[in-house]
Amino acid sequence: MSAAPRFALFALLALLLPIATACSAPPLAEGDCAVPDPEYPEHRYQRADCADPAALRVLTIEEDVTEGCYDVPGVTRSVFEEQWNGLVFVCLGPQDVDPATAPNVAEAGDCFADDGAATETRMRRVDCAAPDARYRVLAVDDGADLPGVSRNECVDVAGATTPYSFSLQGDERPLGGLVHRRLFCLAPVS
Repeated sequence: MSAAPRFALFALLALLLPIATACSAPPLAEGDCAVPDPEYPEHRYQRADCADPAALRVLTIEEDVTEGCYDVPGVTRSVFEEQWNGLVFVCLGPQDVDPATAPNVAEAGDCFADDGAATETRMRRVDCAAPDARYRVLAVDDGADLPGVSRNECVDVAGATTPYSFSLQGDERPLGGLVHRRLFCLAPVS
């Protein structure tokens, strides 16, 4: 084999090796830690060392894409991923998430403590008799809004004084640009 064809063969292998390596990377699995893929940070995550403080934990893989991740305790982000069994939602949340205190799965009658942080996870579910219980959930409304538009359905809930909205970051958006969110209508714990 002359030098030119040999060079062409090595050049082709050099091009295909990164593609083959990327395609052979195993999909994310429950319990893995993951960080945004630098090439597609909004839509793809890659396995990472759990010592990385920016890494999120894969809480579950939701194979039924009609269900999504909203009912996974502690979820804060969802991304689509193509796996051997088809398209799935990868449901991600903080590494130290405590499902028992996750606000996104609260129901009417549950109580929240307000940790005061300016983040969506500032609320945490607590026992209504706990000294830090600040709000009681009067109603929960699952709905969809246009990005940047918020509605306050709590005006129709008797006794509600505070709305608290939870929405996921990520791919969990239906057609038409609507953003799914869960609204909690709250009243002070008395």
